[in-house]
Amino acid sequence: MSQENVEVVRGLVEAFNETGDREAAYALLDPEIEFEVAWRSGRDAADFRIYRGLDEVRAMIEELLAPFESIRYVIHEYADAGDDVVAILELIVRPKDSSAETSTGRFGYVCTLRDGKIVRIQDFPDPADALEAAGLKE
Repeated sequence: MSQENVEVVRGLVEAFNETGDREAAYALLDPEIEFEVAWRSGRDAADFRIYRGLDEVRAMIEELLAPFESIRYVIHEYADAGDDVVAILELIVRPKDSSAETSTGRFGYVCTLRDGKIVRIQDFPDPADALEAAGLKE
């Protein structure tokens, strides 16, 4: 089952990258998803937030992406951890009315899956923390 989980997470990223089809990406998320967002300041910071449910997650993503003309993920690694999949990636964005692209730098997601759907995404500014949270060592 774990390789299937990696493919679900890969499908999520590809839906954003290759087709820009956010609806296809949202279809891979469980309706009761939890998305823990640490931003760049870390999980102990005041702006750490947990978004609950597909509607709340969708609204957060749409608001986050609204200022950008284009976005794409660069995938550096997928790591299989059973029900969890770690994705080490960076986001490349181009703001509207600009030709300059900006990188977020590398970060990690730990995606937890159940029955072929992503039920939780944990955002880690440091990829090593994502690997550790999933029980893997860098």
